[in-house]
Amino acid sequence: MKFLGIILKLKFREFITLTGIFILSPLYLLPTIRATKNTLKNCNVRCGDTHHSNDRTNAYRHALWNLLLCEEIFRVTASVEKSINWAHKITDLHEELSPNEALEKAMDLHNNRIGRELFRESITEKINSTRLLDQKMGEAVRVRTIEDIGKAEKELVYIDP
Repeated sequence: MKFLGIILKLKFREFITLTGIFILSPLYLLPTIRATKNTLKNCNVRCGDTHHSNDRTNAYRHALWNLLLCEEIFRVTASVEKSINWAHKITDLHEELSPNEALEKAMDLHNNRIGRELFRESITEKINSTRLLDQKMGEAVRVRTIEDIGKAEKELVYIDP
């Protein structure tokens, strides 16, 4: 879906919330759009439409979005913490506005956190972030409950087989 299409589907309250966030941080608007578009493009090429389900490819998309958001904001701020905080803020807001069941929401929030952690690791250890994410995707753990998610502290998680 095109980015404008996503914006047009927002409810009025959601649009106002996003507008307010970007008014306070206008330098983050274009990097956020870039990261979001690149995430969707990458996932569509790599996974087709499967990344819209709750399988490994969905876990990949959430982690990738956070990773790319951090990388894009880092180019603006040169601050790991500001980058991580921004990605956390934007992706948590997305989950708050999304109509997901509790398990799906917990899974998405968990995978978002893993993406941010991969960014931190790639910056501090000077490791290729894409390789780290690919490795995590291969090690993803299937969960059935929110408690299972808590046990998979360092792994990406997914629901569907």
